[in-house]
Amino acid sequence: MRPPNPRGVKVGSDPPLPSRKHAVGVNRVIGGPLIRSPSSVSKFESKRVDVLRYPQTPKIDNPVQSRHLPGIEGLLQKQTEYFHQGSSSSAPAQKIIFCSICMTSKPFNKFSAIEGCKHSYCSRCLGSYIESKINANMTKINCPDTTCKDGKLEPLACKSIITKKVFDHWCDALCESTVGERFYCPFKDCSALLMDERGQEVMQESECPHCHRLFCAHCRVPWHTGLSCGKFQETSQLGKEKKQESMLLELVKKSRWQRCPACKYYVEKVSGCMFIKCRCGVTFCYGCASAMEVNHYCAKCKR
Repeated sequence: MRPPNPRGVKVGSDPPLPSRKHAVGVNRVIGGPLIRSPSSVSKFESKRVDVLRYPQTPKIDNPVQSRHLPGIEGLLQKQTEYFHQGSSSSAPAQKIIFCSICMTSKPFNKFSAIEGCKHSYCSRCLGSYIESKINANMTKINCPDTTCKDGKLEPLACKSIITKKVFDHWCDALCESTVGERFYCPFKDCSALLMDERGQEVMQESECPHCHRLFCAHCRVPWHTGLSCGKFQETSQLGKEKKQESMLLELVKKSRWQRCPACKYYVEKVSGCMFIKCRCGVTFCYGCASAMEVNHYCAKCKR
């Protein structure tokens, strides 16, 4: 048996859509527990409130229009605007930039631009990049992008993103690189950086402006009184050779090496008896360097 037909609604057709006034009452029901509609809604409509459809919401061309729209669509649009504006309406959202060194996105105020090009990197990565170049004794630092030829990094522009130690080292290295002919005081307790201001003119006897001691600017040694530069270098070379020979003989004596009687090369016995066969083919006793043949016994040193 069919149910009674309330208020002339045709059988087999959907009930009429509620008015805009009634639609507002329906909006309060969606998303929460089912409640009764206001008194203005008919008894039949309150029973069918869970199946009523909204009137089609007009298309939004401007986000500002959402403030005048009733229902869930307007609320969602307002939430979208709030999300894009940030959690605080008084603080504007910061621009987010991607750093191609650490491969992370950071706020705009965490980045440093490079003079001469359009590249920018986060200050932390750029500071580490500069420090690595300075530690490698490089004074002219270009943009980290290998394809960029225009970007240049300068100490004063990067002072805020590097440590004081790196900044001072960078400035000192740049200063030294701009000096043409330079050398250091030959006295070890001074070692001050000196600059040749005479160009091609030959300098010999000079005085260090820091320790006020005389040195030869040509030989880069303390002043050699009574000797010309040529004579000093000859004697100095002979002295070096004699010193090296003396050090070698001392090492031979300490290590107890033996010298081959034929080729005069020094050999060292690692293990075994005193019978030694040199690479030149001669066999001799490691104890006294006397010649030995097949017999491994040395009659001279009795071993």
